[in-house]
Amino acid sequence: MKDNLYLAAIGEENSNKLANVLPTRFTQILPKLRASEYDYIIFDMPAVSPMSATPRLASYMDIVLLVLEAEKTGQQLATRATARMRESRANLGAVLNKYRRHVPALLSQES
Repeated sequence: MKDNLYLAAIGEENSNKLANVLPTRFTQILPKLRASEYDYIIFDMPAVSPMSATPRLASYMDIVLLVLEAEKTGQQLATRATARMRESRANLGAVLNKYRRHVPALLSQES
């Protein structure tokens, strides 16, 4: 399984430099990616910001998962990121990461 796993990532430090170049290059390689033998291709992109390439590339993706870290990602930040992604017409979902229960399982009604 690991033999068929490849990672395409843009680090935060390179995001601003590549923001203008990537959409052009990406549209050139997109047909090759769609014709590949892979069922899923995952792009690990930088945080959503006005300067990042993420909102510009999001419209090319089948789905974009916005990763929110519990107790760290604020509501306003999540709202702004969601708005930017919707402006790009991305099919958007969210993942809440590092969630922990503060109520003991015995007292929780979720069980």
